[in-house]
Order: sequence, then C-alpha cells, then structure tokens
Amino acid sequence: FTDAMLNVAGLEVNSVENVVIKAAASVGEDGAAFDMSGWNGVNTVAITGAGAEEAIEVASAAKDSVTVSAKGVVTLTDKTVAAIVVNTTGDDSEVEVNSGNANVTVTTAGAGANVAINAADAAAVTVTTAGEAAAVVIDAADAGAVTVSVAGSDVALTADSADSVSVTGSAAVNLEVADLGAVTLTSLVEVNDADDATDDELVQITATVTTVANTELNLTLNGADVALEATDSDADEVDTDADLTKLNLTVAAAALGNKLDLTSDTITDITVAGAGNLELTVDTSVVADINASAATGNISVTIEGNLTSYAGGAGVDTVTLESLPVEALDADEEGTGKFATVIDGGAGDADVLVVNAFVAAEAADLGGDVVTDAFSNAIKGFEVLSLTDVDNEAVNAATFGISYVKLAGDAVGFELTIANEG
Repeated sequence: FTDAMLNVAGLEVNSVENVVIKAAASVGEDGAAFDMSGWNGVNTVAITGAGAEEAIEVASAAKDSVTVSAKGVVTLTDKTVAAIVVNTTGDDSEVEVNSGNANVTVTTAGAGANVAINAADAAAVTVTTAGEAAAVVIDAADAGAVTVSVAGSDVALTADSADSVSVTGSAAVNLEVADLGAVTLTSLVEVNDADDATDDELVQITATVTTVANTELNLTLNGADVALEATDSDADEVDTDADLTKLNLTVAAAALGNKLDLTSDTITDITVAGAGNLELTVDTSVVADINASAATGNISVTIEGNLTSYAGGAGVDTVTLESLPVEALDADEEGTGKFATVIDGGAGDADVLVVNAFVAAEAADLGGDVVTDAFSNAIKGFEVLSLTDVDNEAVNAATFGISYVKLAGDAVGFELTIANEG
C-alpha cells in the first residue's frame, strides 16, 4: 500500500503474511486509521510514515510483529501480536500502545515525547527517548523485563507483577507493582565542566516503590543518586501478611559513586554488596541492621549506635555514630553485661569511626570490667578514630580499641588517652 491507497477500511484480506504500508510524505489531512483487526493470516505489518505530521492509528491482529515508524502521533492496538515496535522522529510526539502478551519497544528521537503503554501481559517493555520526554507511563498486568532509558523525564509503572525494572536517566520514578522483581536505577550525569570530569554530578532520582507481595526489595544502584521512599501497601485492603522489611542493595562501580537516601516505615534490615562506593542515609529509628560485609567499595553511613548494628566490608567503611551503644545495655540472669548492637568496621584496613568528642567521652563513664569488655565487643574493626567538635572533653581511645586518632575542633583543655601498642 502507498499514499494513494491509505484507506484500508472494508478490505477483506486473508493469508497475506506480510503487509507493508508506506506513507512517505503525509498520511492525510486528518491522519490515517489503518484498521486491520479483521484481517486473517497476517504475520507482520510494517507502516512507514516518515514525513507524517498527522496521527497514525493502527488496529491489527497480526501474529508476529507490527512496526510503525512516523514523525508525530501513533496509536497502536494489537492484542495478538508477539512484537510491537514504534519509532518516532519528531518533537512532542505522542505514542500510545495497547497490547496483549507482546514484546513492546518504543523509541522516540525528538524532545517532549509522551509514551503510554497499556499491556495485558507484556513479555518485555523497552522505551528509549533520545530527547527529554514529557512522561513515560506503563500500565501492565504481568510484565517481564521493563527497561526505560530517558533524559530526565518522569517514569511510572503500574503492574500486578514485573520480573525486573531498569530505569536510566529519570528525574522521578514511581513503581506501583504488587510483586516486584529486581530494580536497577542509573542517574543522568550533569556535566559542569567539559574539561574537568571531577566537577560532574549525578542528577538525583526521586523514586517511590509501592509493593504488596514483596518482603524484600532487590535494588541495584548503577551510578545513581536516589532518594527512595519504599512502602508496603495492601491493594484493595486485602491483608497479605507480607511486609516489606528488607532491602538487598547492590552497588555497582561508577566514576561518581552512588548515593541512597532511604525513607521507609517497614524496612528494618539492609544488605549491601558490590564494588561501588556508597553514601547511605537511613532512619536508624527504623533500620536495625546494616550488613555490608559482602561489599568491596567504600561506604559511608551515619547511625545511632544504640539502635542500629553495622557490619562493614573489604573497602573503607566510614561510620558516624550519633550515639554509643550504651543505652542498649542489657543484663542476663548472671549479671553479665552485653549490648544489643554491634558496630564492626569489617575487613578493610583503613576503616574510620567518626564520633563527636562529647559522645566519645561518655565511654569513660562506663563502669566495671564486665561492661567495658562488652563495649569492646560492641565496637570493633576500626583502624581510625575521628573525633569531631573537640572542646574540653576527656576521651580514652583505648576504649574503642583504636590507636590512630584524628581531631577536629578547638581542643581547649582536651584530654586524649591512647593505648601503647608498642
């Protein structure tokens, strides 16, 4: 079919396996509607409207694939085909895809594109926008792998399930998925100085994850700065007894590192693995345990020592304690003291414990050998003690089992005791 034969309505087509429609200049004043939903035996449909400013609307029942290439607006509905491909070249394009169990691929080359995908059971969804899109919205029942690469636009996915989700370059990601697989987030890089990459910055992603069935969230940061709000929501007020309580975090090696600021009322346990560097911010009134023993990159985190345990990895772990684990002291029936939290710098050889000097001085008030021994087991594995806001306190570094001390502050009348290790 060519420009002169754009109106396909009323045609009866049987056993034509491959259909090609070419609209080189324009699809018509009001656009074109290709209704091929009643055709039988069609395997592939390819529509090219390279110069078309008007809308192209397609309805088909092809078996293998439908491909549409156009400049402006594309609306495509096919609930039977195995693969759908839509390519647009113009700015402010509008793409709407309605599919069944299809692999859907949408690529927009211009800026300002709006992409909406409605899928009953999408085997896979891939969206790539070269220019900054207005929004990418995906609504699916059961999705396979969802991969979205954009240039600063918002991305939203609503689904009953998704095997995996990967989003690159979004400013805001909203995932409402009842049963959510692994999630990977990658930030855009803002280049501040073309001649000095050290001035580059990661563009922060504001991410919201809402699940129903998940007890654990598997998240990979691939060079990402993420402010994440993770919530557990029971859809339709049905109690699934599945609370989202654990975050399994993998940190990929990236030139600008990774950042995560977590907000969650339910996540109490975090594991960290991978070779990347990480700046981690959590609410330690909720998070009880951070286990980074499988990580090999450098990790920095601030915690309340009396509320959250920490286990470091093979990199440089920098842990800032806003309180000592003293308040968590319990006593068993024999009267032996023990602490409910353990802060361990891990296997690295340059791990840093950062403590306000006033807080560190509180360790000197611990009385009795039993309590002191318990304290030495509660904080361990650090090679450097960094004391901040030093004034007129008295700190015994030996209490922390550390002989290398850094000081920051006025140090007026400050007393420091360091164990002699020979």
